[in-house]
Amino acid sequence: MGKGVNISTGFATPGVSHSNGVSLNVDGIKDLQREIEKLKARTGKKQLDYALRRAAKPLIKTARKNIKGVSRTLAMSIGVIIAKRTRNPLVFVGPRIGRRSKFDGWFAHFYEYGTTLRMPRRRKVLKFDKDGKTIYAKQAEEIKATPFMRPAWDSMKTTVLANISKEMKNLLVKLKGRK
Repeated sequence: MGKGVNISTGFATPGVSHSNGVSLNVDGIKDLQREIEKLKARTGKKQLDYALRRAAKPLIKTARKNIKGVSRTLAMSIGVIIAKRTRNPLVFVGPRIGRRSKFDGWFAHFYEYGTTLRMPRRRKVLKFDKDGKTIYAKQAEEIKATPFMRPAWDSMKTTVLANISKEMKNLLVKLKGRK
């Protein structure tokens, strides 16, 4: 048997179905996609999205903690974004934005990567609207980089991947119960 991913509900030998009768063997990306298709066909995309959403919670919590002292608005905008119109379940974790959304994370990249001193190009002053008031300035100060997403991913990567494995095991157990 080649190298691959083994997901089972107990401490089992890879590829061998034991007393609980639930196991999933994956040798490569194509096998993983095939197994996800089988799960999706039996559980529905919504349940897989929900499982991935639950698996991402520690990453969200850590990213929010990393940025909370800098911008509470940005911290509250960090969450799960479920990709629409995809064949397989796909979720993103990051700042959420939207016209009709209560989240306002459009400026996250300024904090993650930082900015330089900004001067007007065509006009002599910069114009900003803040809280219904118009503010004019000759320059906008730089924002020092305060990375929050990359450190969160680096510290929580193994936890998130273990959570995905656990959630998929739980879905397999539910499927076995439905038979």
